[in-house]
Amino acid sequence: MHALCRHLDVDSLTSPTRFKPAIYDGIWRYGRSKLGNILFTRELSRRLLQAGDEGSKNIYANTFFPGNIATEQVNVWKEYVGRLGAWAVGKVLSVVGQTMSDGAATGMFLAASKKVKDEDIRGEYFIPIAKRDATTSVAKNMRLARELWNWVDEKAVETLGDEWRTADGRRLVDIQKR
Repeated sequence: MHALCRHLDVDSLTSPTRFKPAIYDGIWRYGRSKLGNILFTRELSRRLLQAGDEGSKNIYANTFFPGNIATEQVNVWKEYVGRLGAWAVGKVLSVVGQTMSDGAATGMFLAASKKVKDEDIRGEYFIPIAKRDATTSVAKNMRLARELWNWVDEKAVETLGDEWRTADGRRLVDIQKR
């Protein structure tokens, strides 16, 4: 779904503007969130490597698409396509989608596989089951990734205050270029 988002303007992320019909707005917002996940993970991975300490170098941040899984979440489609339409979406996903076990497999691979460390896999995107995959060019834009990270950081400070920082006042966000 990240491929649906060809542009990301961080200043509009909290915009209340809605598109019509509602299904288009929901899909568009979902696509933006998936793009944000990829960008944020890539920036996290970059910052961890540049932190310079051994602990940070031993964290491997990657992102993945678990697949199309028929869960209770399919009920959200009732709002857009009615009860029968939501039932049909669920049936289609149960035939062409992934099982919940398959959906968890890529996350388990990224969390536990020795291959991730041995091959130094960082900031990558995976699809079922545990296959590295290409992303759109906007999802590879490291300037945009940094901009999104800084926007999230500003929102965290606005909401939580500076107290959310670590005890020594250092945050990963402060690590820009080393």
